[in-house]
This record gives sequence, structure tokens and C-alpha cells, in this order.
Amino acid sequence: MEARVNHTDDEVYLQDILAPLFAQWKLLLVVMLIGSIAGFCVSKCLKKTYESTATIFVQQSGGLSSLMKSMPIAGASGSGDSNSYLVTLLKSNTMARNTITRLDLCKQPDFSEGKPLDMEKAVRQFKGTVRVKDGKSGNIDISVKAHNPYLAARIANTMLDGLGSLVVTASKRKADFIDDRLKETTQDLDNAEERLMRFCEKNDATAIDDVTKTMIGQLSSLDAQLLQIDADLEGIRSQQENAGELESLVEGEVHRKSLESSRDFVVKKREELRNKLEHVPSVAAKYARLQRKVAVLSKTFELLTEQYQLARITQKGEDGDYQIVDRAVPQLKKVSPRGSMNTALGGILGLFIAVVVVSIRAGRNSRSTTRRALSYAHQVSPDTAEPARRG
Repeated sequence: MEARVNHTDDEVYLQDILAPLFAQWKLLLVVMLIGSIAGFCVSKCLKKTYESTATIFVQQSGGLSSLMKSMPIAGASGSGDSNSYLVTLLKSNTMARNTITRLDLCKQPDFSEGKPLDMEKAVRQFKGTVRVKDGKSGNIDISVKAHNPYLAARIANTMLDGLGSLVVTASKRKADFIDDRLKETTQDLDNAEERLMRFCEKNDATAIDDVTKTMIGQLSSLDAQLLQIDADLEGIRSQQENAGELESLVEGEVHRKSLESSRDFVVKKREELRNKLEHVPSVAAKYARLQRKVAVLSKTFELLTEQYQLARITQKGEDGDYQIVDRAVPQLKKVSPRGSMNTALGGILGLFIAVVVVSIRAGRNSRSTTRRALSYAHQVSPDTAEPARRG
């Protein structure tokens, strides 16, 4: 019996809620239409937004990257570190500032929306319009939203063009370091050649006997050989630190011992020539020092030039290199505002507001009716009710 009563109460309560809504269906329909029209008008008033996307692919070479890809470990993809590095560069404040400066975005009405922007505000707004997505297949997508489709494409392509200047790989760092050393060596070599020329003009270099000149030439050659051997030894040590195969380690060790033996021989011969040159006249000794310095700097310049070219070539095959797959093109189809969606949302919101208002009014009317019924019941006294029952 109690369950039946509760069920009846629930039905009555649900009917009490729905009855006012059905009774006011015209009002609900009108308010929903008003909300839909309002949403449609708002969509027409908002500025159109367009989106352009560019895509790059991170290339991976052999070695550790291939080994990581072949390992059955979650997250062992070889492109992860390179992708994360490039994504970080694309999201950096430096990239934002460079792009804003190159395109002069602070003065672009479609970007600044007519408001004065300093660099910090422009960077915050720039980051709000750019989205960088790291794909699972090694691709990185750069999506840019703007009120002008051509501006959106220019921003994305400018970021692509500016990415190369921010990428710093191991070979690039090495090339930059060697380039600085090369400039210093070039200046030192010019100065040494100028001093040697002034010395020869001031002194009679022809007075130096042929034996002394021969020893000077031999000493300069030994200095150049020693410089070459030291460079080769440094290269072998670097290869041994990074090598993983036993055969490569053994070959490197044999080559290293051979170079060390050659170095000891060159050092010994150089000391012998130095001792002989100590007994030559002062003019010949000074000429020998100048000649040796020019020879050493010339060999240093040659080695640095070779290493610089190798480092520049290595950059093309080094991990972290990337390829531009798709450049951004203007998309003339807007992505927002969406008129149909805003119209539907406006209608739903209007219907919801109308339902709430009708429900509140129905609740108030119900409470008012209940209060009037209770008031009427209190007005009928027991003494009046008893004679009426007896009669």
C-alpha cells in the first residue's frame, strides 16, 4: 500500500511539473525562437576567424635512434627527443618575438584588432592564436588562427622559415665554434705573414745559409705534422667514446697507438732541430721563429677549414633534422563563428530559460493555491460544522 501511494505521489508530482510546461508551449516556442535569432545575430556580428596549418616531419638517422625504435618499450620512439625539442622551439617566446617582428604584427589590424600592442601583449596574443601539435608519427603541425586567411598562412610559414635559425644541433655548435676559431686563426696568420715580410725587408734574409733554411723548413714541417697527428688523435678518442662495436674499438685502439708512436718520433726530431737552431746567429733564429709561426698557423687554418666543412655537411644527416612537408596555404572557409551551432545553442538556452521561468511561476501559483485552501479551511469553525452535520 505504501509503495502504491509513493508511486501515485510521484506521478502527481511529475504531472504537476509537466502540466504547466505543456500549458505554456507557445511561450516556450516563442522564447526558443528568440534565443535562436539572438544566437544567429551574434554569429553575424562576430568577426570571422580562419585557420591555416603547416606540417614538418622530423627525420631520424641511424645509430641510437634506430636502436630505440626497435626496442619493444613504450615511449622508446627515436623521434621523441627531437620532436620535443622542435615543439619547444616553436612554442618559445623567442619564436613569437621573431615572428611578430618580421611580420610587424603589432601594426596589423587583423592581429591587433585596432588596439595598441606592446611586445609582451603581442606575445601573449600570438601564443593564443598558434597551436603546435606533436603527432605520433614524427610529424609536427603548426596551426594558426587569424581574422585574415592570408595572415594566418603568413604567420605559419614565417614560423617555418625561422625555425632553422633556432635549431642548434651538435654539428651546428661545432661548426660555430670552428668558425670563430677560423676567424681568429686567419687574423693571426695575416699578422704573422706581415711581420715576416717586414723582417725580410729590414734584414737580409738571403744572408742566411742554405743549411739553416733547410733546418727551418724541416722544423716547420715537423710542427705541421705534429698538429695533424694531435688532431687525428683527438678524433680517434671521440670515436672511441661513441663507438659501440668491439671491432671498431679494436681498430681505433691500434690506430691510436700507431699515431702515438709517430708523435713521439716527430717530437724527438723536432727537439733535435731546435737544439741545432740555438747555435745559429740571432737573425737566423728570429727568422726561424717567424717562419715556423707562419707555417703552424697555415696548417691550423687548413685543418680548421676542413673540419668546418665536415661539420656543415654533417648537419644534414644529424638527428634532429627536419623536413617541411606542407607549407601553410590560405583557407578561405572560416572556422568560427559557426552560425548553425550558435543558433542552436541560442535556441537551447532560450528554451532552458523559458522552462525555468514557467516552472518558477507554476510553483508560486501552486503555493498560492495551497495557502488559499488552508485559509478557507481555517475560516470554517468546528461549531459551525457540527450543527450542519446533525441537520
